[in-house]
Amino acid sequence: MKNISVFFVILIILLAFNCKHKKKPVEKSGISWNVNADSVSYYLKKMVTTMKSDPEYKVSGQLIFSYYVLPRLYEKRNYRWAWSDEVNRREATETLSKSWQDGLDPEDYHLNQILDLANDLANEKGDLNPEKVARLDFLLTDGILLYSYHLIKGKLDPENYDVTWNFETRSLPVNSAEILENALQERKVKQTVQGLRPGFYAYRAMLQGMVKYTGIKEKGGWESLVDLTETLKPGQSSPLVPLLWTRLKKEGYIRQEPDSVTDIYDEGLVKAIKHFQYNRGLNPDGNIGKNTVKALNVPVDSLIDKLIVNMERSRWLLDVTEKNRILIVNIAKFQAFLVRRDTNLYKTNVMVGRQHHETPLFRKRMQHVVFNPTWTVPHSIAVKEMLPKLRRDSHYLRKHNMVLLNGSGGQINDLDIDWNKYSANHFPFIIRQEPGPNNALGRVKFLFPNKYSIYLHDTPSRYLFVKEKRAFSHGCIRVQHPLKLAEVILDDPEKWNEKTIQELIKTRKETWVPVKEPLDVLLFYWTAGPNDNGELFFVDDVYHRDGKLLNALTNEDWYKMVIENRRRAAEELKK
Repeated sequence: MKNISVFFVILIILLAFNCKHKKKPVEKSGISWNVNADSVSYYLKKMVTTMKSDPEYKVSGQLIFSYYVLPRLYEKRNYRWAWSDEVNRREATETLSKSWQDGLDPEDYHLNQILDLANDLANEKGDLNPEKVARLDFLLTDGILLYSYHLIKGKLDPENYDVTWNFETRSLPVNSAEILENALQERKVKQTVQGLRPGFYAYRAMLQGMVKYTGIKEKGGWESLVDLTETLKPGQSSPLVPLLWTRLKKEGYIRQEPDSVTDIYDEGLVKAIKHFQYNRGLNPDGNIGKNTVKALNVPVDSLIDKLIVNMERSRWLLDVTEKNRILIVNIAKFQAFLVRRDTNLYKTNVMVGRQHHETPLFRKRMQHVVFNPTWTVPHSIAVKEMLPKLRRDSHYLRKHNMVLLNGSGGQINDLDIDWNKYSANHFPFIIRQEPGPNNALGRVKFLFPNKYSIYLHDTPSRYLFVKEKRAFSHGCIRVQHPLKLAEVILDDPEKWNEKTIQELIKTRKETWVPVKEPLDVLLFYWTAGPNDNGELFFVDDVYHRDGKLLNALTNEDWYKMVIENRRRAAEELKK
């Protein structure tokens, strides 16, 4: 019987980093051990055969996710064990142990069972138990495949956790077994698996954030500050000031201690507070009021939870790293960013749909910028909000530069209508507001056809942009600096600049301008992610969506999760 000498790097101790669902192992020195390769193959074949006839087959108490891919891998290898190479084993185990950096749980990937088997084998003398080696190989293969699946598709089905989900997720590779086999042959397991992460720069920033804030947590996090009775302004004194220095230093907003810390809220601390306020979606005025203290008091655990949730959301998206420009509207942050790859071309604040009129999530191609737009009043607004006003004032439409149309689009005299004869169930009219400074859409709108009739537009209600939370609309997105956004999107300085656009606005003539360079609009929902300064922001969950998703990610029954992941994978691979 042929013995082969192999080495397994054992990761025995999982360090709890004070997070209930993640553990990090400590690498220990390896021990040379011998095992009969033919015997290992015998057990692997037996396990594959049994699993193919029993979908509920378990290894070391663990249900196997890769019910379709794993057998194909071992059959093509003639049941030779996949992880006979020391480098590959080490990389695979380390890769699984660091899956917490993706906001995922290493225990989902059989890590505890892998470590237990490795520990048992390390303590054996002489020839090792080939059945244990086969089980270890099986679990390591399945762990890598399940982790890879989560990086590509996400751990959860987005349609179960977001009522307005309208995206296609990334496709699974049809040759997963071959990809893993090549990674084994080339000793590139870690590189291959990490290459499955979303390429979007936001995901990379959140990866770095997970490492940063987990490190802060391991050092004890930070203490809560007492609430202020009055707003603390620059130059004033407060016993809170020394605590603020300590709090901001722990999160990295202050790099070094000042020469001396007094009770005076001085320029150095003001600068750090403004920086902090900006990254928390607050008005960076340097004044420390209730909202700023509330943000400072958010525990590091909660920030880590936000990263876990938003990394999962990012995994649900198709890759958005293509070379074309893309306009990203982050609904939770009330901002729109025009980006190309990792470069931010323009940023502006926006208003989004209020609760019960929530802005949906989708991605569509922008086709036109419309100057001096008309506004066709949605039927729901016409009957619920305008009809009562028309009953009180028959001149309401004319006062607001509106006209009345029949179902065919022909204009009719609104003063001839007895509005008391009509109701929400009987309203055969169309109301349209003509171009002008008080048009509800303002002076410009951005069209990207979609089933929700959602678009970006200007607004006469500019005073609302001073609010930190801007969920005021019926679902469409109001833009703070729409004319500048139009200029940047059209990207033709000679034809479309500030002067020519203003001249066109003065005509009050509706004008449709095609967008020549392909431009997609992505409406999405991130409560954490990278700011335009490259640093992480954390904002409130305006639509109250994070809690349900976090609970599922951290408390979902593991067995149910594997069954659901297997079902989703099977449905896609059968297409």
